[in-house]
Amino acid sequence: MNWVPDHFSTFPARFQGRWIFDILLLTPFLIRTRIPVWLLESLRRLGATDSTLLAAYPTINAEDLANAWAYARAHRDEMDREIAENGDAA
Repeated sequence: MNWVPDHFSTFPARFQGRWIFDILLLTPFLIRTRIPVWLLESLRRLGATDSTLLAAYPTINAEDLANAWAYARAHRDEMDREIAENGDAA
């Protein structure tokens, strides 16, 4: 069950329903999961392939990853900061 009200469940608007933000931390997560985009981007930077990530996180799909990569490209500085603050995925 999604505990976040519907009006918080889409951001940015062009990703219609694919993003959810932690209300307190404003950290982008894939919707339906608690997987932060910075974690996926960190793993990708360390060499993880989409296939590896899909196998490791069976609750996500290729469209989720495509949206995560689009968000990471559009918010490079934010991703760098999040990864630095949280440590890399290793």
